[in-house]
Amino acid sequence: MAMITAGCLVNVSDSVAQKLSGYQKIEKRILLLKMVVGNKLAPLLMKEYSSIVGAKKDLQELHCQVVEINNWLESVGGKAAWNDPSFNWLKELKDIAYKVDDIGNYKVVDPIKLNNFHKLLS
Repeated sequence: MAMITAGCLVNVSDSVAQKLSGYQKIEKRILLLKMVVGNKLAPLLMKEYSSIVGAKKDLQELHCQVVEINNWLESVGGKAAWNDPSFNWLKELKDIAYKVDDIGNYKVVDPIKLNNFHKLLS
């Protein structure tokens, strides 16, 4: 029978603590991402898109896509999947959010920027 020493317990507890803190970091990132997508990106995209194009049907479709993204993020929860290639679209989504924000900073919409905006959404 093997004896469990205090040193073994300390090593195990340190290892478990590191793993738990890793999961907590991932959960914080997912929460932040939910906040960005749900609270910042969706209203911004809807406002910009409706002011540029004025198409109500497209705006509703965009809203449905944002709801779908939020539901997917909630289903992922605290899973450690950030290294999964399926998360590449999240990086692209973040880049699009910044580009849309940049477009929103202009008072007059440049036709080239409008064309680029549509390319980003397609």
